[in-house]
Amino acid sequence: MKQIQSQYKNKFYHLHQAYLKEKDRPKYVSQEDWNWLIKNKWSGSKFRVKLFYYFEHNFLKGLYL
Repeated sequence: MKQIQSQYKNKFYHLHQAYLKEKDRPKYVSQEDWNWLIKNKWSGSKFRVKLFYYFEHNFLKGLYL
């Protein structure tokens, strides 16, 4: 189960990095799904709060991505 979680996080991380670097969406992701990710996962204030908490929490523990 941990391997599946790790693979999911890795894939989601790479998709998010593509979005942040304003690259084109990956070919295996449909335009509809890409728009959903942007709207529901990466553009909202909840995501920004979670991201800030995650980095702050892991930085204090000495863990990095």
